[in-house]
Amino acid sequence: MAVQLRGLTTFIADIRNCKSQEEEQKRVDAELHKIRTKFLNAGKKKLDSYSLKKYLLKLCFISQAGYDIDFGHIEAVNLLSGSKFSEKTVGYLFAVMAIDPAGELVRLIINSIRNDLLTAGKSSSHDVSACLALAAVANIGGKEMAEALAPVVQELLFSPETTPMVKKKAALCLLRLFRAWPEMLSASEVAEPLTRLLDARHLGVATGALSLLTSLVSHDPDGYAGCVRQCVWLLDKLALQGEAKPAYYYYDVPAPWLQVKLLRLLQYYPAPEDRNMQARLVQVLGAILSRVETDARPNHVHAVQAVLFEAMDLVIHLDIAPELIIQCANLLGKFVTSKVTNTRYLGLAKMAHLAAANHDAIELIRRHQKTIMSSLRDADISIRRRAMDLLFAMCDSSNSEEIVTELLDYLDEAEFEIKDELVLKIAILAEKYAPHPNWYFDTVLTLISAGRDHVSDDIWYRAVQVVTNNEDMQPYAAQRVFDELCSPSAHEVAVKIAGYVLGEYGHFIADAPGSSPTLMFNLLHSKFSMVGSKTKALLLTAYSKLVNLFPELKLGVEAVLEQHRSAMDADIQQRACEYMVLSTAQEPLLNVVWEVMPAFPERESAVVIYARKLEEAGKTDRGPTHAAEEEDLDAVLAQVGAAAGAAVPAATPAAAPVTSAPPPSSGSLLDLMSEPTAPAPAPAATGKAATGGELVIDNPDFVGALKFANVGILFEDADIKVGYKGEFKNNLARVTLFFMNLTGSAMSPFAATALEHESFNVSVPEALTSVPAGASQAAQIFLVETAGVFSKPLVVQVAYNGENLFLMLPLFPSKFLAPLPLDGPGFLGQWNAVAADAQKMVVMKPHAGAAASPAAVSEALTALNFGILQGVDPSPTNVVAAAMWCSTAVKAAVLVRVEVAAQHGLYRLTFRCGEAKVAGEVCGAVARKIGVVQA
Repeated sequence: MAVQLRGLTTFIADIRNCKSQEEEQKRVDAELHKIRTKFLNAGKKKLDSYSLKKYLLKLCFISQAGYDIDFGHIEAVNLLSGSKFSEKTVGYLFAVMAIDPAGELVRLIINSIRNDLLTAGKSSSHDVSACLALAAVANIGGKEMAEALAPVVQELLFSPETTPMVKKKAALCLLRLFRAWPEMLSASEVAEPLTRLLDARHLGVATGALSLLTSLVSHDPDGYAGCVRQCVWLLDKLALQGEAKPAYYYYDVPAPWLQVKLLRLLQYYPAPEDRNMQARLVQVLGAILSRVETDARPNHVHAVQAVLFEAMDLVIHLDIAPELIIQCANLLGKFVTSKVTNTRYLGLAKMAHLAAANHDAIELIRRHQKTIMSSLRDADISIRRRAMDLLFAMCDSSNSEEIVTELLDYLDEAEFEIKDELVLKIAILAEKYAPHPNWYFDTVLTLISAGRDHVSDDIWYRAVQVVTNNEDMQPYAAQRVFDELCSPSAHEVAVKIAGYVLGEYGHFIADAPGSSPTLMFNLLHSKFSMVGSKTKALLLTAYSKLVNLFPELKLGVEAVLEQHRSAMDADIQQRACEYMVLSTAQEPLLNVVWEVMPAFPERESAVVIYARKLEEAGKTDRGPTHAAEEEDLDAVLAQVGAAAGAAVPAATPAAAPVTSAPPPSSGSLLDLMSEPTAPAPAPAATGKAATGGELVIDNPDFVGALKFANVGILFEDADIKVGYKGEFKNNLARVTLFFMNLTGSAMSPFAATALEHESFNVSVPEALTSVPAGASQAAQIFLVETAGVFSKPLVVQVAYNGENLFLMLPLFPSKFLAPLPLDGPGFLGQWNAVAADAQKMVVMKPHAGAAASPAAVSEALTALNFGILQGVDPSPTNVVAAAMWCSTAVKAAVLVRVEVAAQHGLYRLTFRCGEAKVAGEVCGAVARKIGVVQA
C-alpha cells in the first residue's frame, strides 16, 4: 500500500527533510489545509477510495508526529463500513489513533464494529474483518464501547462456530476490557465456558483463554477455583507428554509460554485436595525440576529456565513435597555458581524467595553461604543486591556473627544508592540474632563508623533503648563510647550515643584507668563545634547531668552554658538558659530533675517491625505467593515510627523559645518519657476559607524571600509576627514556626494546623493552644515527610481570636535534595537514562558584579545540596553536579552540567531529571542561584 500511495510517501519524505521545527510546522499546516479542503469539497466531487485512504493515512502520520487532528472522523467511518479489506484497515487504523474513548465520536463506529463482529464465521474475509474490529475495540476501549460490545465479544469467544483466529482475538479483547472495567465480567457467567476453552485443540486459543483467566483469577480466585483441575491436566499434557503441534514448539520446548502461564495461575490456589490430582502435580513438577539439559543453544536454555524457575515458585508456594524443596535447593546451588550473569541473578533471587518462605530450607541454602558471600564482590550490581537480600533472608542465630561481619566489610565498598538499605539490614540482623547485648552494641558502633551518614536515627535510638533496659551492659557501653570518642574521626551519630550514654552512665567508668569525669567532659566538648544543632542540644543536657554527679565540672559546664545563652538556635538557647537556672537550684530538686533514665516499656523497635514486614512480604507474591517488592526503607521507618511509640526516643525535644516552660521532671537526657499533650481543637474558622470561597494565601511575598533561606520571617502584620526555621534531610523536614503576639491581650484559643496535602505527611509533637501577650514568642514544630512528587504548596492555617491566616510554607522541591556521588560512567548512565525530551537548557549571565567562574558555580550548587563531581567532564572549566531528589514514593536523580564561558561572561546550564514536576522548580532554583537567565 505504501508503494501505491505515492503522495503519502512524498509527504513523509518532506517532513523528514525539514531542517527546523518551524519548517515542519509550515509543511504540516499546508497539508492539513489541503486535506480539509478536499474533504469539504467532497460533496461536489466525491473522493475515490484511493484518495480517501491516502489522506487518512497522512492524518495518521501527522497525529503520530504529535499534532492534533480534529477532522476526518466521518471519512474514517465511511471507510471502515466499506467492503474492501484495505478500506477497513485504514478506517480502523484512523479510528484507533484519532478517536477519544470518552468522546461522542465513538458512537459513530459502534454499529459498524458490531456489524463486523456479527459476520464472523461466514467466510475467511469476514473473519479478518472481525479481527480488525476486535483489535479496534481492545485499543479504543472506553466504558460506552465496553458496555455495547462486550456481550458480542463474549459470545464470539464461547461460540463453537467461531474460528480459532477470532477466538484468540476475542479472548485478548475481553482481557483488555476487563482490565479497564472489571465489573463487566461475572464469574458465574464465564467461569465454566472459559475453563472449557483450556481443552481447545488449538493451543493459541488455550493461551489466549489462559491470559484472560489469569487476570480474572487475580480479582476473584474463589469464583474460578474449578480451573485448577484443567490447568493440572494441561500442564501434564505439555510438560510430561509433550503433546503440542510442531508450530508450538520453541527450540524443542513445547509451548513454554503456556507452561509458564499455567504454573503462575496455580500459585493463586493452595495444593489440590484431591490426592490423585496432587500426586499428578507433584509428578509434573518433579519432571520439570529433574530435566537434564545438554542442549547449549541459548534460546533453548532460556525457554527451559523460564519454565523451571516458575515451577520453583509453585513448589515453594505449595510446600507439599519435601523432596521437591530439596531439588530446588540443589538446583539453585548450581545456578548461583554459574558463569552466566543472568542465571546467577535468578538463582540468588529464587534462593532468597525460598529462604523467606520455607525456614526448613535454610539449612540446605547455608551450604552455599561462602559462594553467596563471594557474590557481594561480583562486578554486576544487580548480583550484589540479590546476594545482600539472600544473606539477610538466610541469617539466623547460628550464622549471624559471620554474616553481619561480612556485610560490615562490604559496607565500605557498597554503592551509594544501596548503603541506606544495607545499613538498616545490618542493624536488623544485629538486633534480632545478637548472641549477647554487648556484641549488639559493638556492632552498632562499628556500623556507625562504617555507615556514617547512612545510619538513620532509628538505629541509634534502638541502641540507646537496649542499653537503658540492660543494667549489666551499661558499664561496658560507657567504656565503649568513651573509647570511640578518643577517635578523631568519630561520626556525629557516635557522638550522640556517647552523649546519651556518658550522661546517664558515665559514673560507672569515672574511676576506671585512663578515664575521669574531666576527661569525659573534655572529650565530649571537643566534638561540640563539629556537630549539628540537635547534637549540641543533647550534649548540653549530657554536660548538666555530668556536673550533677561530678561538681568539679561545674565551672567548665557553666562557661559553656553561658556562652550559648544567646545562641541563634532556639533549642540550644532555651536549654542553656534553663540549665543555668537549674545549676543554682537545691540538691533535692537537682536529683529529681537529673535522675537516671528509667527503663523503656518493652515494645518492638522500628527495625524489628520492619524485619517482620520483610518476612511477611516473602510469603506474598505478584499474585498471592510471589515475593513482593521491598518497600522503600524510609517509608517503612516512617510508618513504623508511630508504632514504636515510646520505644524509640525523639531526635531532640520539641523545645522552643518559650519563656514559661518548666524543666522536664523526668530527668531524661532527651526528654524521652514526657507525653505529648493532645492538640487543642482549632477555633471555628471565620476567615477566607470558611466561607467556601477559594483559599487565599496571606504570605506570598514573604515566601519568595525564603526561596534560598531556611530562617526568616514567614508573615507579619499589626497583630502577629511569624518566624520560620527549616531543617532538611533527604525527604524529611523539621519546620519550626515562632509566633509573637503583638496585641495587648493573649491569643486564646490558638491553633496552627497544617491543611491536608496528598504529597506531605505532617505530624505535630505538641500543639500550641495559646500565645501570651507581650514580646515573648511561642513555637510549634511540624515534622514533615514528602510522600511523593508535589507542585502545590503546604499551607498552615493559623486561627486566633476569631481570625484566620493561611500561610504557605517555603517547602520547595529544591529543598529536598541530597548529594549524589557518581563517577564518570555512573553519571553518564544516569544522564542517558533520562529521556532527551526531559532535558532543559538555559543560557545565563552571572549576577551583577560577579564574574563567570567554575568556583562560583560550584559554590552555588553546593549551597543547594548538589554533589560536585570531579573528573567527569573533560573540560576543566565545566562543572558537573548530581543530587537525589527524595520522597517516600519517588526518588529521582537530578543531573546538572554547567559550561562556563569566562571570556564572554556567560553560563550554559543543561539540566536533566526524570520527574517533570521536580525538574521545573529545581532547574529554576539552580538557574536563579547561579545567575540571571538571558532573554
